Amino acid sequence: MTRLALASACLAVAIEGLGAAASADGLEPGALCIGCDFAQIDLAGRDLAGVDLSAARLTRAVLARANLAGALFAGADLRGADLSHAVLAEATLVATQMADALLVGANLASADLSAATLDGADLSDASLVGARLLGASLRGARLSGAAFSGADLTGATLQGAELGTATLDGARLCHTIMPDGRVENAGC
Repeated sequence: MTRLALASACLAVAIEGLGAAASADGLEPGALCIGCDFAQIDLAGRDLAGVDLSAARLTRAVLARANLAGALFAGADLRGADLSHAVLAEATLVATQMADALLVGANLASADLSAATLDGADLSDASLVGARLLGASLRGARLSGAAFSGADLTGATLQGAELGTATLDGARLCHTIMPDGRVENAGC
């Protein structure tokens, strides 16, 4: 067996073991738990800064008030999760499924939510200052009081979203579908 084949086999076994052996007790800042299943788990208030939960299943998980700064959630399933008042500054949430998630008062400053699905999510009073939402879907999302200053909403869909008192001043709107269905290109 070549070194490359041996290394590939070892990596496959290690990755397979990550999802099966993972427990919430072992989660700490910077932990690696790719593809783990934490559906409906309660991690409220935990310090999980920099944790890698890419492709993890966190449906209806409770992460309210958790410190998830710099965390990786690429491709994760957070549908219906409670992330109210969580710190997700500089987190990577690319292609994350977050439909119907609660993100009330969450700090998503400089987070990358490109291609994320946030349909029906509640982002009331959330900070998305400097966030990247390229191609993100926010259909029917509640955005009242959310701050989008400096955010990039290129190609994002806000159709049917409630903007209320959301602040879009300084946000990049290019090929962005607005709540009324019109396409905004002022920032192209």
